[in-house]
Amino acid sequence: MEMDSIPNGNNTAAGVQIGAIAAVNPTPAPSSNLPRLTESLKLEHQFLRVPFEHYKKTIRANHRVVEKEMSAVISGVSDAAGSDLSPDDAVNHLNSLVSRLQGLKRKVTTNLIF
Repeated sequence: MEMDSIPNGNNTAAGVQIGAIAAVNPTPAPSSNLPRLTESLKLEHQFLRVPFEHYKKTIRANHRVVEKEMSAVISGVSDAAGSDLSPDDAVNHLNSLVSRLQGLKRKVTTNLIF
């Protein structure tokens, strides 16, 4: 006695046919989009490189300004401490150094905005 095929697809003959169909019609390889993806990544790299280089240039310039101003202020403080200034002259000198640091702070905060 021979069994009829079961409609839910549990017989072995149908499984072989499904596998054969899958082998005949393979899905497209994901590498077909690879050249397009590579071009897209190159384009994104070029668009990101310019702002990044500008950012690095700004940071380097800010760093140089900060180093220069801080060394000048530190040397000014050490000069004021080592010299015999009157109290009024020392206060004026220190006030000028404080205003110099406030100007540095203003420059740095305005340059960080771009």
